[in-house]
Amino acid sequence: MVALWLWSCGEEEVIPEGIIPETQLVQLLADMEVAQAQVKYTMANQNNGLQANMHYYEEVLGNYQLNQEEFNRNLAYYSHQPGKMQEIYIRVIAILSEKQAKLDKK
Repeated sequence: MVALWLWSCGEEEVIPEGIIPETQLVQLLADMEVAQAQVKYTMANQNNGLQANMHYYEEVLGNYQLNQEEFNRNLAYYSHQPGKMQEIYIRVIAILSEKQAKLDKK
């Protein structure tokens, strides 16, 4: 039993086709958070609706060669692994904190 557990811990996770690697998802989610901030800012200051600002999200997804359906599929895949998703968001927050710190220095 212990040997089986040790063997399974050493296995590399097989990611289904169409699912981006975890490291890429971290960057994507950080970029989506920045896009969301841009949308909120634009909506508040220019009185535009959400639909008028969807290009921010589309641009980010395009940078990762994904469409909305593929993005949703990736989120669903990683969301079924709560521990992994928590680790992903910890890394997303770290990236966003670094970006904020750089902006605060300006």
